[in-house]
Amino acid sequence: MNTKGLAELLKSLIEDVVVDVDQNDLDEAGEEDDLDEVGEGKREVFLRVQSYADAGVLTTDAGFVIQMSNREFQVTIVRSR
Repeated sequence: MNTKGLAELLKSLIEDVVVDVDQNDLDEAGEEDDLDEVGEGKREVFLRVQSYADAGVLTTDAGFVIQMSNREFQVTIVRSR
């Protein structure tokens, strides 16, 4: 498996995860509440995962962008051996 294949596999795994966040955790962290309520103090997080190419990231590295509510993270896959 190469880096691009691993990046696609991880992207698919993350897309399949349903993320629920406890409102108390957000309150303690001082985070803004921009999440949808799903019941009993829980909020559902908006989650979007795109490959670097789909997100328009100008790089030749393998990886993906995770957008979660109002936050964005980039995950780069680099072969170490």
